[in-house]
Amino acid sequence: EQTIVKLADKKINLLEDHAMCAQCITIESNIDDKSGQLTATVLVKKGVLKSNDTFVCGQHEGKVRFMRDDNGRNIHEAFPGQAVHLGGFKQFPEVGNPLYVVENHKEANMIV
Repeated sequence: EQTIVKLADKKINLLEDHAMCAQCITIESNIDDKSGQLTATVLVKKGVLKSNDTFVCGQHEGKVRFMRDDNGRNIHEAFPGQAVHLGGFKQFPEVGNPLYVVENHKEANMIV
């Protein structure tokens, strides 16, 4: 019975992690060869990063315009432990900067 309770508790924690706004860390940044856009590779630490999410990275805000997995395929969401390449930055993102998803553009502007 204790094992069942522990497993249920772990499942609840995993569901809570996926429901929260994503928290990521920037591990690489560059300019996309094809589009000329500022892009970054981020590692999702908590929550789920989704297409069209509004985010704050360093002192700048942006919106996820595209997201690609490590094989270059377009994806619509990324989970904890997953590294993804994304576009939507207005300023060049610095490596090591945290990236936090926020509710909307207004909240992002209040933070930066």
